[in-house]
Amino acid sequence: MTIKFNLKYISKILAVGAIIATTACSDDFFDVNDDPTRISESRVTLSALLPATEEGIGRANYSFAFSTAQICQHISSGGGADSHNEIRFDGGWSNTYLSGLANLNVIIQKAGEQNAPHYAGVAKIMSAYLLAGATSAWENIPYTEAFDIKNLKPKYDSQESIYQKMTMLLDEGIADLAKTSTLSPTPTNDLFFKGSLTQWRRFANLLKARYAMHFTLKNATTAANNALTILAKDTLIGNADDAQLVFNDRNLNPWHSGVALANVTGNFSVRHSAQLIDAMSGVTFGVWDPRLPLIAGRLTANASQTTWIGAENGAGGGNLDFVAASWHSR
Repeated sequence: MTIKFNLKYISKILAVGAIIATTACSDDFFDVNDDPTRISESRVTLSALLPATEEGIGRANYSFAFSTAQICQHISSGGGADSHNEIRFDGGWSNTYLSGLANLNVIIQKAGEQNAPHYAGVAKIMSAYLLAGATSAWENIPYTEAFDIKNLKPKYDSQESIYQKMTMLLDEGIADLAKTSTLSPTPTNDLFFKGSLTQWRRFANLLKARYAMHFTLKNATTAANNALTILAKDTLIGNADDAQLVFNDRNLNPWHSGVALANVTGNFSVRHSAQLIDAMSGVTFGVWDPRLPLIAGRLTANASQTTWIGAENGAGGGNLDFVAASWHSR
């Protein structure tokens, strides 16, 4: 009797639960993860996507540099780092794909729909730039299948095919910039070159020359000749041509917020390595590097100090003579 009673009781519970489930569910329930304040991809504009993507590219560079610069001893951390350490590049991955390549793919698609080849050209050039950093970090990477949101396991393209894609993107980008268009990047929404198509074309040629030099171990002569041929066309020629992302008081340079400010508030992160400072100041090689004052300031906590001092890698973060102005993000 006890078993029969329990089974009947359970059956009643299941029946009631089924009724509740039937009456309570609706199509609206499945919209709970949709953010009503988030602008849809169909509504976002090219002028809004471009600066947000460029800012993401800048942060991707920071993420890669923060780890690799410790290994090659350009900067030093309290615990030290070497080539035996496992590095994940989580920030580099997120900024490369989520903030970078995914947005650039949307820009290219929208530019095609709106007959805006200049935006497409800029996006293709930036895509090649991001792909170069990604394949340098991970070798084989997702790209050709990376932007299908239904595909949770995109294939990893070989590094050889990625370099071929980079070359194609740069060539297509240069060609797009040469087309006539009434819709172009502007001084206010282009954070790198203020809407200058000439600078973007020169930047693309410079990247082509740089990537050609990556093949020096395969054939040094061919790589050098290819690079020189590209540079003879039209490229960036001075510091005024640099592709720079200038941060502001609201969006801080991550080197400043994550390193300079952190260090002076008792949260040691990294600082210039003695290896780098000695190499540039003439201690190691006997030659003064004029770039040093642009990279590191004197440690002005001591007004009488006239030399640059770097920290030994792995020496720890205690008792550092460090001020925010001594970091290059100042």
